[in-house]
Amino acid sequence: MMKNRNRFGSYFLILIIIGFFVFPYCSKPDNKELIEFKYGIFFGECVGYCKLELRLKSDTTIYTQSDRFGTLKPITCTQTTDKSYWDTLKRDFNIEKFMELPEYIGCPDCADGGAEWVEIVLTNGHKQKVTFEFLKEPDITKDIIAGLRDLLSQFENCSDLSGVVAL
Repeated sequence: MMKNRNRFGSYFLILIIIGFFVFPYCSKPDNKELIEFKYGIFFGECVGYCKLELRLKSDTTIYTQSDRFGTLKPITCTQTTDKSYWDTLKRDFNIEKFMELPEYIGCPDCADGGAEWVEIVLTNGHKQKVTFEFLKEPDITKDIIAGLRDLLSQFENCSDLSGVVAL
């Protein structure tokens, strides 16, 4: 009976050793890959379409205008995401440094100065949203935000913005 117990222990030890060498090669791909990038602008003391949002995924870019109270029908435009733009965004965006940023930077929309925000969604389900004062983006996002502002301007013809009135 003792021989069987020792034999079982030896097999178990061998399986554990094999597991240490085999399982690292069976690991999942990088689970911190960017799958969605959101960017928005809002002004709190405003009547009309005062919230603008871009949602970028690898295949689709969605632009939405809405009001702060949800009383106006949102205006949405959709287009295919440019593959080179998406690839550049994924390559140049520093996920690790962005995840270290606080949720709020400065005093977003204080005295109706407006605010901008960036939110990322990763393949592992983690999300990080950072809101900051309008035109005062964190240094690590300056180039990305400049590109997103340009992209946002491409949607100007999505609807008539004449309904926006600052208070």
